[in-house]
Amino acid sequence: MIYIPRKIIKRQAIVVLVLSFLIALLVYTGGDWRVEGQIKEPEQVEAISAFAPHRIIKNAVVYAYTSRVEETDGDLFTTASGEKVRTGIVANNCLEFGTKVDINGFVYEVKDRMNRRYTDCDGQWYFDIWMDDLAEARKWGKKTTDILVYVPQD
Repeated sequence: MIYIPRKIIKRQAIVVLVLSFLIALLVYTGGDWRVEGQIKEPEQVEAISAFAPHRIIKNAVVYAYTSRVEETDGDLFTTASGEKVRTGIVANNCLEFGTKVDINGFVYEVKDRMNRRYTDCDGQWYFDIWMDDLAEARKWGKKTTDILVYVPQD
């Protein structure tokens, strides 16, 4: 009989357990375990194919907001365009409603407006991503990034 130290057996059992968990996770999620809200939804991917890249906004400031009284005007769950808030909405004061923008690889649609003090369309650009979770919005914080703006194709 071959003697195998208990430490090795424990390590092998842990490795098998971890691998089993990862395989189960891949099977359960269909291979995509990213955080919800950061995944391009099928309708967003299909919708963006009808749009063409128009321009790049350099060094735009991007915040995140939620439907709290402290962060909104009027109805907490209705955007300035009249639509209900949902994942994939972004606020901006300079682009028309319905404009699609790519922020860090994720497509958002302009459906809301920001406070008047964020209207400097010739200088600094500001965007505000709607999130349903305050902790996630705070985690996002304030980021400066380049944004790709799309316009409908003719």
